Amino acid sequence: MSEDLASVVNRRLAQLRSDFAAGERDLARLDEQRETLRVALLRISGAIQALTELSEILPDGAAAEAAPALVDVSSGTARGSGSSG
Repeated sequence: MSEDLASVVNRRLAQLRSDFAAGERDLARLDEQRETLRVALLRISGAIQALTELSEILPDGAAAEAAPALVDVSSGTARGSGSSG
Protein backbone atom coordinates (compact mmCIF):
# COMPACT_ATOMS: atom_id res chain seq x y z
CA MET A 1 0.00 0.00 0.00
CA SER A 2 2.83 2.43 0.78
CA GLU A 3 4.17 1.80 -2.75
CA ASP A 4 0.90 3.12 -4.18
CA LEU A 5 1.02 6.18 -1.93
CA ALA A 6 4.61 6.87 -2.99
CA SER A 7 3.55 6.67 -6.65
CA VAL A 8 0.69 9.09 -6.07
CA VAL A 9 2.96 11.53 -4.23
CA ASN A 10 5.63 11.32 -6.93
CA ARG A 11 3.10 11.88 -9.73
CA ARG A 12 1.61 14.84 -7.90
CA LEU A 13 5.08 16.26 -7.23
CA ALA A 14 5.96 15.96 -10.93
CA GLN A 15 2.70 17.68 -11.89
CA LEU A 16 3.29 20.52 -9.43
CA ARG A 17 6.84 21.02 -10.72
CA SER A 18 5.53 21.11 -14.28
CA ASP A 19 2.83 23.63 -13.32
CA PHE A 20 5.43 25.75 -11.53
CA ALA A 21 7.71 25.79 -14.58
CA ALA A 22 4.78 26.74 -16.82
CA GLY A 23 3.88 29.55 -14.43
CA GLU A 24 7.45 30.86 -14.50
CA ARG A 25 7.39 30.85 -18.32
CA ASP A 26 4.06 32.71 -18.35
CA LEU A 27 5.38 35.26 -15.86
CA ALA A 28 8.51 35.86 -17.96
CA ARG A 29 6.35 36.36 -21.05
CA LEU A 30 4.13 38.84 -19.17
CA ASP A 31 7.20 40.71 -17.89
CA GLU A 32 8.42 41.05 -21.47
CA GLN A 33 5.00 42.31 -22.62
CA ARG A 34 4.92 44.77 -19.73
CA GLU A 35 8.33 46.18 -20.71
CA THR A 36 7.29 46.48 -24.35
CA LEU A 37 4.12 48.32 -23.32
CA ARG A 38 6.06 50.56 -20.91
CA VAL A 39 8.41 51.61 -23.72
CA ALA A 40 5.48 52.25 -26.07
CA LEU A 41 3.71 54.39 -23.47
CA LEU A 42 6.89 56.35 -22.83
CA ARG A 43 7.24 57.03 -26.56
CA ILE A 44 3.58 58.07 -26.84
CA SER A 45 3.92 60.30 -23.78
CA GLY A 46 6.90 62.03 -25.38
CA ALA A 47 4.97 62.58 -28.59
CA ILE A 48 2.04 64.03 -26.64
CA GLN A 49 4.38 66.38 -24.80
CA ALA A 50 6.10 67.50 -28.00
CA LEU A 51 2.84 68.13 -29.83
CA THR A 52 1.35 69.90 -26.80
CA GLU A 53 4.34 72.24 -26.69
CA LEU A 54 4.09 72.75 -30.46
CA SER A 55 0.39 73.59 -30.21
CA GLU A 56 1.18 76.23 -27.59
CA ILE A 57 3.55 78.14 -29.89
CA LEU A 58 1.65 77.82 -33.18
CA PRO A 59 -1.20 80.14 -34.14
CA ASP A 60 -4.72 78.81 -33.50
CA GLY A 61 -5.56 75.95 -35.85
CA ALA A 62 -2.02 75.63 -37.20
CA ALA A 63 -1.12 72.77 -34.84
CA ALA A 64 -3.91 70.59 -36.22
CA GLU A 65 -2.59 71.13 -39.73
CA ALA A 66 1.11 70.71 -38.85
CA ALA A 67 0.93 67.65 -36.58
CA PRO A 68 0.20 65.02 -39.28
CA ALA A 69 3.14 66.31 -41.33
CA LEU A 70 5.55 66.17 -38.39
CA VAL A 71 4.89 62.73 -36.92
CA ASP A 72 4.70 59.37 -38.64
CA VAL A 73 1.98 57.78 -36.52
CA SER A 74 2.67 54.23 -37.72
CA SER A 75 6.27 54.22 -36.48
CA GLY A 76 6.10 56.98 -33.90
CA THR A 77 9.12 58.75 -35.34
CA ALA A 78 9.47 62.38 -36.28
CA ARG A 79 9.77 63.00 -39.98
CA GLY A 80 13.03 64.47 -41.12
CA SER A 81 14.82 63.06 -38.08
CA GLY A 82 17.35 61.24 -40.20
CA SER A 83 15.79 57.81 -39.82
CA SER A 84 15.30 55.83 -42.98
CA GLY A 85 11.82 54.63 -43.71
